[in-house]
Amino acid sequence: MVTAAEPGPAATRAGPEAVPRSSHETAKDVGPDSVEGQTGRSASAPLGVRNWRWDEPARARTAGVAALALGLVAAWYANHWLGSARAGTILLVVACLAGAAGSVLSGLAHGARAGDRHRLGYVLLALAGLWGVCGAWVATGTLAVRLVAFAAAVALTLVLAGVSTPLGRTALLGAGAVAATAALWETGLLLTDARGTGVVLGALSVFVLGFLPRLALRGAGLLRLDDQRARGTSVSAHEVDTALAANHRQLALVTVTAAASTAAGGWLALDRPSPWSVGLVVLLAVLLMARARAYPLTVEVLALTAAAAVLLVRLVVVWGSHATVGPLAMFAVLLAGVLVTLVLRVPERAGGMLRRATDVGESVSVVLLLPFVVGAFGVFGQLLTAF
Repeated sequence: MVTAAEPGPAATRAGPEAVPRSSHETAKDVGPDSVEGQTGRSASAPLGVRNWRWDEPARARTAGVAALALGLVAAWYANHWLGSARAGTILLVVACLAGAAGSVLSGLAHGARAGDRHRLGYVLLALAGLWGVCGAWVATGTLAVRLVAFAAAVALTLVLAGVSTPLGRTALLGAGAVAATAALWETGLLLTDARGTGVVLGALSVFVLGFLPRLALRGAGLLRLDDQRARGTSVSAHEVDTALAANHRQLALVTVTAAASTAAGGWLALDRPSPWSVGLVVLLAVLLMARARAYPLTVEVLALTAAAAVLLVRLVVVWGSHATVGPLAMFAVLLAGVLVTLVLRVPERAGGMLRRATDVGESVSVVLLLPFVVGAFGVFGQLLTAF
């Protein structure tokens, strides 16, 4: 006689009460080992999948960007609703409080949730810098006073970031660069007008951009690596690149500051366009693009390239005040050049010839820079008139 099979252990557990549970209820019963397993599976997922996954880093980045955006909107409407004087005072006070809280959370956070506190501290420091810059800008009037207030807000934020975040020396050097650049601009504004200051400071800043790679090369510890090689220890190209990149990282904010000063100087030099000032801005753009090759970090290359792009756009816009077809054609040429870089791969031989041509162009631009600075002040025209 055939009898029904007795239910096994699994069937015994599956009784009427065994109803499907929701994923939220199941997640409550997942232990640490299961979470680690899920984390491991997430880490082993294809890179394209991981980039699209909503995870803790994505949540933190989204919250940080949202906080900065809301902080900027709040500063804008505070100025609109309260007036410049009251809004500037309130923004500066709130910036000081946010900076103090951010530095404490960034530097003193310990324990199981130290990472969360660190992220909160970083966002508060960024908000402090944002509100400080906005408050300094709306609370002051003239360009010279605004420049001092703007530089002070940025420098103080970088100092706080330097003493309480992993940026450390990078932020401190950046604060020094901002303060020194602001002091030079203030001195120039005391001696001449904004256009003249832009002419001089644009040329000086691009010279600084040529000196910084040499400074990084000296401080990269290459002599120590050379001594190791002399003793018979192998030194790889990766070690050399790492040493250079580490030293460039400390100078990254200095590079960004110098590039911004070059762009500002070139922009102001075209307030009263002349053949000399136009030629000067062209030379500045050429030097920025040529000297971007000497910088290994993405942020440095982006800073120099963006500054060159700003100057080129400024030139085309100034040209557009006297013509229409030519400037539009130039914009088309610039756009085509950018698109070509997406697909063009220069062969090694052609790349070597291009590098040599760029070196020659950079050298010629450096030689011509000083005469164009002098010409932008009208000195050659005055000499021709005198004789």
